[in-house]
Amino acid sequence: MDPRPHGPQRTAILARLKEIAGQQQEGSIDQLRQRHIGDARQLVAVLQLCIEENVGLHFS
Repeated sequence: MDPRPHGPQRTAILARLKEIAGQQQEGSIDQLRQRHIGDARQLVAVLQLCIEENVGLHFS
């Protein structure tokens, strides 16, 4: 069991964000979807850093 609060939740969110961020941004994808994919990529970077630095995150 993860001793940090919400550890499993962070892991699940990170996995889902990585899945979204891994989608292609080319071709027939509309601009709004491209922006969401780009935002997901930025969130992945921030969440990974927070996890590495053991920053407390609260999800509701």
